[in-house]
Amino acid sequence: MNLEAVLAAFRNLQRKLERLASRLAQIEEEVDAAANVIENLVRQCSGLPEITPRLRTRRSLEEERLLRAEAHAGATITVETMAEGWRTVRVNGREPFRLSPTLASLLAVLVAPPGQDGLPAWSTKSAVAEALANETGRAVAPGGVSRLVYKLRQAFEAAGENVFLIETNRAIGAWRVAGRRDRG
Repeated sequence: MNLEAVLAAFRNLQRKLERLASRLAQIEEEVDAAANVIENLVRQCSGLPEITPRLRTRRSLEEERLLRAEAHAGATITVETMAEGWRTVRVNGREPFRLSPTLASLLAVLVAPPGQDGLPAWSTKSAVAEALANETGRAVAPGGVSRLVYKLRQAFEAAGENVFLIETNRAIGAWRVAGRRDRG
């Protein structure tokens, strides 16, 4: 390559970078405008409980100790099917909460046959994915299992339930729900 070709390529690249920088500045302005709109909407809707974000309160050490003790002892989990496949879940007879069909199926898989300690046996990603596929009739990638377990924890947290019941064993890459299933 000669020097003129290199300089031409350099100028061409420089023009492209300048156009990209200009487009990026325009996008940045649009993002700022959208952020302002969202801030205004949040201010206008701040009185609505459906819109106002709930701040997670920090548990006291005593409350956390009690929740972990309940998880260690295991819980009785009752699952009832509602219309359209949604299910209500009740833990130790407390107030029921709703779960989507997929999360309820995951819960059923994780509260599977008991292991040596009387609680459900640990289930690996691939075992959970296979059991979910059998339960739901849809293929579930092993990589998607972690995301579903996270969503199940979020559902428990949103319902004010004990998230420590959903246990993770990172050493073997497995999960279980510390409970016994009552078919309700």
